Amino acid sequence: MLKFYCVIAIVVSTFNLSYAGRLTRQCKVMNGTCGGKDLTCDLKFGTGWTLIGKCCGNRPCCKFQCENIQPPQFPNVTLTLTGLEIGAKATYICDSGLKLNGTMRLTCTASGWSDDIPTNCYDPCVPDYCPPDRQACSVSSRTGRVECNPVPVPGGK
Repeated sequence: MLKFYCVIAIVVSTFNLSYAGRLTRQCKVMNGTCGGKDLTCDLKFGTGWTLIGKCCGNRPCCKFQCENIQPPQFPNVTLTLTGLEIGAKATYICDSGLKLNGTMRLTCTASGWSDDIPTNCYDPCVPDYCPPDRQACSVSSRTGRVECNPVPVPGGK
């Protein structure tokens, strides 16, 4: 009879261990990672990890997400956000003639956003920005770079 109890104990232990790290279908489809039993996602993996479901063994299914970027608190800018998961993009575009103070395109990485959140849009074409022979100052809407163009000569070529 003692041998019978030992066999049952081994089978039950093996069954519990084999499913300990297995993802449920929901967690796998959502590209999640199994967390630790009785640990929150951020305690197990660090800041930015959130609960998205359950894994086998009633452990949390966790996924990394960058912090949610709020709409800009400054005027004259448009934010396009593709998501918060790793690989998502945040793109800032200033109104025509203005330059962004910060990085135009950010990417969500495993450690957070790839750069600081931009702070404002400004007019870079202040007097004396361009050299005397290139006074036509403008901001490229495609690249966001300031361009100093030759001044058109009236009646000239």
